[in-house]
Order: sequence, then structure tokens, then C-alpha cells
Amino acid sequence: MLGRMAETPPGGADDRVTGLRPPRWSFPLFTPRLRVGVGMALALAVAAVAPLVLAPRPAAWLPLALVVGVALSNLVHEAAHAWAASRLGYEVAWVVLGGLSGVTAYVGRGDRPLERAAVALAGPAASAALVLVCAGLRAVAPGTALAMAAEVGAGLNALSLVANLVPVGGTDGARLVLGLAEHRRRRAAT
Repeated sequence: MLGRMAETPPGGADDRVTGLRPPRWSFPLFTPRLRVGVGMALALAVAAVAPLVLAPRPAAWLPLALVVGVALSNLVHEAAHAWAASRLGYEVAWVVLGGLSGVTAYVGRGDRPLERAAVALAGPAASAALVLVCAGLRAVAPGTALAMAAEVGAGLNALSLVANLVPVGGTDGARLVLGLAEHRRRRAAT
């Protein structure tokens, strides 16, 4: 989902950011490194109450299913950032699952623009993979509740993919473009 990655600042090969703290608007989920934002927690709480309020209606579980779908999509997206950062030798400080966005904080190692670009691309790549998985599920079970859920999942992840690749602000697309541009500038300077 739309989000940002807190990175290590440029510097020497053994940069360590001390005191990197997760946002105050989040709290731990299972471990101190996996956190949930207040927005996501509130959305889950409201969606969990919806079936009680809308009990006799057929769509009573729809809000909870949508929020859980967004949360799972967000988790896979941010986990991909964390996995890529970890594989490239960074220390993943924490991951926050927010309402419609997430944050992955990683620290360590020197400033390597191509690695930052790779970490930025990992989240959208995971969203693209989820679109394909959902499309496959829809094709396997046409006309079923699973197909309907897969269609919604594909739509949510396609929206996430496109929104994250727009190169503005703190999106993954902006981080990807910045990393590639910095790499190109450095190569031209040598």
C-alpha cells in the first residue's frame, strides 16, 4: 500500500541510526518490530462491529472482509520491502501497517542507490504478484464467493500497485526514481 520507507541517511559504510523509533501512532502486534497503526486498528474494530449491527443483512460481513483484505495486502507489500532490505544486508527496524499505508524502516550499510531502488520496487512487485494470484483464483472458481473475493482483492492490489508507482512524495515510485537517478549521477561523475 502507499507508504514510505525510513532509510539510513547517506554516509560511511557502517552507518548506524540509533534511536530510530516507530511512530507514536502505532503499537506492537505479536512482536515489537511488527506494528499496527491506530488507523488500521480503528478500521478493524469498526469493521468487526459491523456484522453485529447489520446482522440480518447479507452484506453484514463485507466491511470486515474488505478491511482484512486491505490489511493482508498491506502486510504482504510491507513484508516484501522488509524482505528485500534484509536480503541486501540492511537491518529492518520495524514495519507499521497503517490504515491505507504502511512504513518499513531499515537501517545500516552505506548509501547505495540501486539497493534503495530495489527495496522500493519490492513492495509494488508483491502487489503485482497478489493481482496475479487473485486473477488465478477468480479463473479457477468462477461464479463463487471465492471468485468475488478474488476480484475485489485483485482490484485493491491493482490500485495499490498503480498508486505506489506514481513518482510523487514518499511513494515507492518516487524512491525508485530517486535511487535510479542517484545511481546514474554517480556513474556519470566517475
